[in-house]
Amino acid sequence: MLALHSLTADIQRTGVTIGDQVPVHPKVGRPGYIWHYTVLVSAQWVLYDRQGLVVDSALVSARTPFVFSAENTRSLTILTPSPAQSGASISAAAKANGQIYAQRLSAKDIVVNRPYYRTGDLAPAAEWIKARNWPVAAALLLPLASSGSSPVSIKAAYNLAILSEAQGNREEARLWAQQAAQAGDGLARKMLADLDKNR
Repeated sequence: MLALHSLTADIQRTGVTIGDQVPVHPKVGRPGYIWHYTVLVSAQWVLYDRQGLVVDSALVSARTPFVFSAENTRSLTILTPSPAQSGASISAAAKANGQIYAQRLSAKDIVVNRPYYRTGDLAPAAEWIKARNWPVAAALLLPLASSGSSPVSIKAAYNLAILSEAQGNREEARLWAQQAAQAGDGLARKMLADLDKNR
């Protein structure tokens, strides 16, 4: 048995990149914009055994979404959120970073190359899908998939099928894909055909 001794994480890079800008014109209050950012945390992980020898080393990057709103800002104004405002997202990115590295030491997920929906209401969950943080992505998608038969609900069901397949749960993936396919989603129909073919 391998005797592990210590694990270090050296933060290599942190950053915030700007994404979409959405104008807001409330009935009450002043107009402004909602800014969608992506928070990045990169860390060099090194795992040592009891003799101080390096057992494993990896540079890991994790991203989380961050939404920032401001009143009376022009469309071309670029606002940078303060650490106090984005602290929760930075902490979430750091936690996701550690979870991604931990996956190197556990059973591997099945890697499936399928497109998934990543805009609008599905954007926050899409960031977690990109980071391969399945529990958080699922927690965001489940309420959307259970909200009826709206386009967002259908797409959320398909994205849940992607999560299930990536974790090796093909039967659950089939159920979610079937729900989306019956509602008319083309990607879900293709996925369902692939799953049925390989049963």
